[in-house]
Order: sequence, then structure tokens, then C-alpha cells
Amino acid sequence: MQLLDPLFHILFQVIVWWSQWGVWAIPILEVVAIWFIILIATSIITRLFKRRATRVGIPADAVNGITLALRLLAVYAAFITLFIIVPPLGELATTVIGSSSLLLGTAIGLAVGQAVKNIVAGVYVMLTNPFNVRDYVRIGDSEGIVLEISMNYTKIRQADGSIALIPNNSVLSSTVENFRFKQKHRESKRGKSSDEGSIPKRLLRTISSSVIDPLSLIQYSFRMAFPRTDDIVSYDKAFDLVCERWADRFGFTPVYALADVTHVAFSYAFTIFVDDAQKLLEFKSDFMEDVVGTVYRPS
Repeated sequence: MQLLDPLFHILFQVIVWWSQWGVWAIPILEVVAIWFIILIATSIITRLFKRRATRVGIPADAVNGITLALRLLAVYAAFITLFIIVPPLGELATTVIGSSSLLLGTAIGLAVGQAVKNIVAGVYVMLTNPFNVRDYVRIGDSEGIVLEISMNYTKIRQADGSIALIPNNSVLSSTVENFRFKQKHRESKRGKSSDEGSIPKRLLRTISSSVIDPLSLIQYSFRMAFPRTDDIVSYDKAFDLVCERWADRFGFTPVYALADVTHVAFSYAFTIFVDDAQKLLEFKSDFMEDVVGTVYRPS
């Protein structure tokens, strides 16, 4: 009988503990099991979302914001589960859910705010149509061919071959320049045209030989400065030589004009027309190098 006394004592202590804490024990075990399920489900969903987002090309800030929102929802679900399942806390469930929902909404709003801004900006970009796929554009400091316009970002291929993903929110806040040729004045309702009075004659001569719609051309202009000299004709001869040399590659003869004169330099504006933006991407830098090399080539 003495050997059984410790066992009876332990059993008695268990019964006493259960009578005091049993109301908590089973619900807590249920809560732990539910938390474990929530943790696994959140981990799987987050991993699948990141994999899909990377494949689609969603910007990193949007991915991080949505991932954080998913984790906040998981924590919130685990927190509410505790108050609903554990009986002694059940009376506080309504109050806790009401107050915590406001905090959760604020937290999620901050987490996914950037993603929402990008989506709204994407809708605006698609409606206003500042550029289309295959256009050659400059967005802020990025320049290249538009490859894709989505709800979240604009994808462009740059001159070095790299792909830039620009959030649409950044597109709206940046200076956007589309190099697709636009007529300055179109025919009015009376049928009169003023194109020839608005486009420089040298540009008109360049595009008049085109057998395609001028509106489909890419018109890219840039400036280059050279030391001021009394022999300005030498510059014209060099530029004429380079422009004729590049006519076949671009499909049109580039044109130039003296744009500005300072005490130390002449600034020339060069204009290149191409029917395919890829030509501009490939040959623009080489054309500039040829201009510089021809001007400074020893005679």
C-alpha cells in the first residue's frame, strides 16, 4: 500500500489541477493546433505568391507589401482564434475583434498602399495612353523601347540590353517623353492643313520620301556641343558626311541644325527618323561616336 501512495498522490494532484485548469487546457490545445495550421497555410500561400509574382514581374515593393499583409492577416486570425475558443476570454471576443479590426485595416492599408497606388496609376496610364508598346520613350532617367504595359509596371528595354521595370506610380511622377512622331497641326474641320508651316523643311524632306505613315515613325532629337570656331563650314561638311553615311542604317537621312551659340561653343540639334525603334536602340550611340570622330579626325 505504501508503494501506491506516491501514485495516488500524483493522480490526486492531476485531478486537482484539472479541476482548476481543465477549462483552459483543451481550448488552448485546440488553439495551438489551429495556430500550427495557420502557420503552415500562410507559409505555403506566401511562397506560392512570391513565386508567381516573380514570374509575372510584379515590382518588389508591391510583393513585399502584399506578403506583409498576408502575414498580418494570419496573426490577426490566430489572435481572434484565441479569444473565440478559450471560454474565459469569450466575453471579450466582441470588444477585441471590433478594436483590433481597425488596427488591422490601418496596418494592411500601409502595407499594400504602394501596390494599390501602382494599380491605380496603371489604370490611369492605360486610359491616358501616353505611350504604346514598341514606342521609344524616356521616363525620368530611363530610356528605351516599351515592351509591356501592365497594371503594376511599365517594362522597357534600355540601350545596354537590360530590362527596366518602372512602377506606374513612378511613371506618373516622372517626366515622360514619347519619341513617336506627331504632326504639330492636323487638318482642321474645314479641311485646311498647316503641317508644312509647323515642321522644319529639312524634316519634311526627310519624311516625304517615306512610303509609310509618318505618324508611325520614331523621331529622336538630341544636342551635341562643339568648340566655337570661325570655320563653321567644317562642322557642316563633317555632319553632312556622317548623316549620308548613316542614311541606309536608319532608313532615313539624319538632319541637323544649329540650335544655340555661346561664347565658347556651338550647339547642334540632330534629329534621327527610324521606322523601327530597335534601330535607334542599336545605332544611336554609334552615330554619336561617328559624329565626334569625324569632327575631330585629323585632316
